[in-house]
Amino acid sequence: MFVRDRMTTNVVTTSPDTDVEKAFELMKSRNIRRLPVVDAEGTLIGIVTDRDVRGVLIPWKSSKEEREFYYFASEVRVKEIMTSDVVTVSPEADISEVARLIHSHKIGGLPVVEDGNKVVGIITAMDILAMFIEIMGIIGASSRIDVVLGDDPKAFEMVSTIVRDAGGEIISVGMGSAKEGKSDKVFFFRLEPCPTQPIQEALELAGYTVVATA
Repeated sequence: MFVRDRMTTNVVTTSPDTDVEKAFELMKSRNIRRLPVVDAEGTLIGIVTDRDVRGVLIPWKSSKEEREFYYFASEVRVKEIMTSDVVTVSPEADISEVARLIHSHKIGGLPVVEDGNKVVGIITAMDILAMFIEIMGIIGASSRIDVVLGDDPKAFEMVSTIVRDAGGEIISVGMGSAKEGKSDKVFFFRLEPCPTQPIQEALELAGYTVVATA
């Protein structure tokens, strides 16, 4: 899956000369935690997060109400607190690359850019988590059949055809070994929910060994 399939395209951005308080209010009103900073041409020049903004809040304690308030230092602009060295990703990048970047840089999201660093989207750790949950839901509602294929280079194609002809719709395929220390190749066919008994019988009739079904 590619970044373009999961990114948010309606990106809220800000300019480098925006007052920090206005940027903070924008984040609160849109319920977001980061703003790509762009110039007049829409080119990415930085990013500012709610953590950056909170870093210029000044605490003030009211003795009358006995609680703390906060206010912003005057004349602070986004360009003074933004991060200029921004980690970005292309819309054509694989989702796994986004996960790696988010983990290695310990960040919550990445601007998506193309054509001279123009912002075209944003993708966050929550987008990755949502995708993972969807995948787990698909796996949880699927059927599975594990087949020993041996060394015949045509076996995968033949078994796939048998599975489809017997009513199985293949979602994904994995590969492993039959037993520890054995070289027999086992392919794990994840299928749309279906009865696996007819598929197993068709495979065994064709001479293949089915080691497990679910």
